[in-house]
Amino acid sequence: WKDLNLKILAPLIIQSLLIIALLLAFLYINSLFSLVLSFENPSQEKIIELFYSNPLRLAVSALILVILAVLISIYFGAVRLGITKAVSQRKPIQPMSYYAKQYFSKLFLLKILQLLLILAVAIAVTLIVVLLSFLSKVLMIIVLFLLLIAAVILLPLGLLFCNAFLFISELSPLESVKKSFSYFFSNKSTVILTALIMMAVAMPALILNIFNTFNISALAAIIAIIRVLYGIILDAWNDLFVFSIYNSNKNPH
Repeated sequence: WKDLNLKILAPLIIQSLLIIALLLAFLYINSLFSLVLSFENPSQEKIIELFYSNPLRLAVSALILVILAVLISIYFGAVRLGITKAVSQRKPIQPMSYYAKQYFSKLFLLKILQLLLILAVAIAVTLIVVLLSFLSKVLMIIVLFLLLIAAVILLPLGLLFCNAFLFISELSPLESVKKSFSYFFSNKSTVILTALIMMAVAMPALILNIFNTFNISALAAIIAIIRVLYGIILDAWNDLFVFSIYNSNKNPH
């Protein structure tokens, strides 16, 4: 925690503000401010009316919003992780543009690889379940349950150190994914303990979400602000923690 400072948090704060600005622009372009500010759940008829009022504008603006939000997230993610690397290794911090230029394309490709890996696992599980459904419904349910548990546990743990290999070891995106899984299978206790600590630190966010389900209007705004601020701090700390664990391992490969 002592290494977590404003220089690491700044990219996340800027990223959040830019995405909020994009969201506000989307709401303004599609005349959705009144619907959002009413703080009421819109009826199905109201949603259909809004969609059919100008579907092309809504679809195009939503697509642009998603693309820009992804690019902004990856850009400032590259900056933040570059700064995190410098802080974890006690090295001088470079300007934001330096990290963006050096790591943006690498992080972009890494995110695509991670997405493709998740999709491949989902497709493989679906195909196995479909084939088993012709043999036995009970067997299908049991195998589906086991495969989902395995995927939910193994994928996050296997991908946990991807950023560390990409930024600290300067590997390619594909090699970072391979090395991250290899690191997990070679250092199961370290990776699992790291994940458990990160989950424990994230517990306050879960508690805030539980409070939010009570629909206490007086506290809703305060809880939302605290949740956003804690989420920003948590995102920054998670990567700093993983990088520190990776750096402290004498033989990370």
